[in-house]
Amino acid sequence: MKRARLNVIVDATAFVMLLLSIFTSIIPWLVLPSGGGGPRGGQEAAHTLFLGLDRGVWRDWHVYTSFALVGLVVVHLLLHWRWIRCIPGLFTRSRPELCKSDPACESGDLPKQEAGGNGHTDVENEE
Repeated sequence: MKRARLNVIVDATAFVMLLLSIFTSIIPWLVLPSGGGGPRGGQEAAHTLFLGLDRGVWRDWHVYTSFALVGLVVVHLLLHWRWIRCIPGLFTRSRPELCKSDPACESGDLPKQEAGGNGHTDVENEE
């Protein structure tokens, strides 16, 4: 599988998990009552369902989708690790040694390595 296709699959799946995590947190919070303080100690609230699922099941699905999201974010970071390790070059005038020849770090966002302190960049020196 090509890396770009894998990135799209991981990112799209992470986005779906984010939406599911948000949805499954809103249902127990706003739709299903917490079950405290009713005339029978909140027992009637504990059996309330939304889409056939009670509060505990919604909470479980929230935990599952949140863990899946965290795992996908870790995979996303690993897929982009070569670019992430070059981030210090965004804040300094020179790039780290390991990023000088890495094509993953060749973007318009990262500054070029200065050559010999004469104020010319590597691109200008190639002419």
